[in-house]
Amino acid sequence: MAGELVELIRGRIDADFDGECHLTKDEALSIIGLIEHLRDNSRIEALERENATLREALDPFAKYKTADGLPNGFLRIPDSHPVLFNGLGSDIEFVVTVADFRRAAAAIRNMGGGE
Repeated sequence: MAGELVELIRGRIDADFDGECHLTKDEALSIIGLIEHLRDNSRIEALERENATLREALDPFAKYKTADGLPNGFLRIPDSHPVLFNGLGSDIEFVVTVADFRRAAAAIRNMGGGE
């Protein structure tokens, strides 16, 4: 696509370069369309790379078994159950809970991957 844009502009410059480059309306619109297409493709590729990075980061958390218990919820570990925390005693701060792992697993499933 970029090659087409370069060739279109180069062809017009070579054809009638007199210090200025004159484009027809259709040629200008073609260039604008190509630039917009390249911009959109670049944005899509960036989002696909970001999605792959996030999937890779979430994957280990999605694999963590969260002790969901029996189908009726009996023996299910609550979402608020801490998995990682900082501090001790009254200064304890929950950093990661079972809910965080369940959300990671749901996110992976919603991306079309996971179990």
